[in-house]
Amino acid sequence: MEKIIKKAEKLSRRYDEDDLEILISKLGAHLFEMPLGRIAKEVYFKDLKAIVVDPNLHPYQKRHLILHALAHHLFHRKREANYFVDEDKNFLESLKVREKEAEVFACYFLIPKDKLDEILKEEWVKESPDLVSELAEEFQVPEDLVRKRLEFKKLYG
Repeated sequence: MEKIIKKAEKLSRRYDEDDLEILISKLGAHLFEMPLGRIAKEVYFKDLKAIVVDPNLHPYQKRHLILHALAHHLFHRKREANYFVDEDKNFLESLKVREKEAEVFACYFLIPKDKLDEILKEEWVKESPDLVSELAEEFQVPEDLVRKRLEFKKLYG
């Protein structure tokens, strides 16, 4: 995970998170918005290097899912598709690892370590009745992403 975290932090420092389309373009992918129905909210097509996100999502969720898909573009596009279970590999375990890597990347890009650590030292944090909600607003991300980021902080520092 260290490689994933370092890449997320490097890109977060280098690019303005409000210009995700520019970031994605510079990294060799394309961003499209189109309705995806009830099940999918975001899809990454590795052959097309295309990230598709549903335009009807809340802006915080949209940013999260765009970064999640970007992680698949950066770290998983060269891996063979595992559509069939290979007897030598645990397909479901492989998917879990890839999804965790994508979530770690999105968390560390949108909630950078330096900024999070600085905020957690502030006095109001100790008195906050709903820290997760307040951090979600501060970083403009969904609350579930804040929860994941705090869990990753425990695991990876």
